[in-house]
Amino acid sequence: MKVVIIEDELPARTMLTSFLQKFDATIEIMETLDSIKASKSFLSNTSPDLIFADIELLDGTVFTLFNEIKINSPVIFTTSYDEFLMDAFTTNGIAYLLKPFNYAQFKSAMEKYKLLVTPNNIEAQFEMLQKAFETKDYKKRFVSRVKDTLYLIETNDIVCFKAEEGVIQAFTENGKSFILIETVLKGIEESLNPSIFYKVNRSEIVNINFIQKVKKYDRDRLAIYVKGIPKTMVTSSRITSNFRSWLHT
Repeated sequence: MKVVIIEDELPARTMLTSFLQKFDATIEIMETLDSIKASKSFLSNTSPDLIFADIELLDGTVFTLFNEIKINSPVIFTTSYDEFLMDAFTTNGIAYLLKPFNYAQFKSAMEKYKLLVTPNNIEAQFEMLQKAFETKDYKKRFVSRVKDTLYLIETNDIVCFKAEEGVIQAFTENGKSFILIETVLKGIEESLNPSIFYKVNRSEIVNINFIQKVKKYDRDRLAIYVKGIPKTMVTSSRITSNFRSWLHT
């Protein structure tokens, strides 16, 4: 099996290489490409068994490539955005991995590929294509209970989430805070759109639409200034690099 990786981020290329070798050590990575220009030159004369492609590259989106040359290979898309889903499956897309993805998600995409290329497996192919169009339904609102009253807070109106001593609060732009019925920040993080919300440290999740500015806090951390929140947030040192990348995506 011959694979081509189109990805302009070194950590992502390294992870995909590792996942491919873990899935099947006999897989040959023909080439790793980091731009539309390089990909066009290579794929104009080569047809791999499978392509892994990030969508937004430094010189444009990968759909520009697919519009300029005919690609016969199936494609597994890897991206930080979910808004390209329909574009992905109107090209040669067979799976859509939303960054950051883990090995289990990668393995599932590879198993879809194997089913699709298995001869005389029409029913399985149809089922896989149906699932490919399924989109994740992110949480639209949260509930806060105060005595015998329930308050509904629209997710898009939430500036940030803060967890402290088993209590999670949602803050809105007007400075109001609501104690949520949820008690696990990880569960909230998994229910949110990762292109909009980011967990900046162990206890805080921020909405990118309310970030006013970001400044250097110390050598390894950043201070985040958010509308409606008088106290700045500070990134944990281990996620600062990824947070920088997320801001620019």
